[in-house]
Amino acid sequence: MGHDYQPNGRPLAFETTIGASKQHNIQLQEKTT
Repeated sequence: MGHDYQPNGRPLAFETTIGASKQHNIQLQEKTT
């Protein structure tokens, strides 16, 4: 998903799940464990 270094104490700006990543990230396949 990338890097989020939370500058100046900002809360995490993005979250995802492994399932969502497997569905939407062409670099991560459904069969990836």
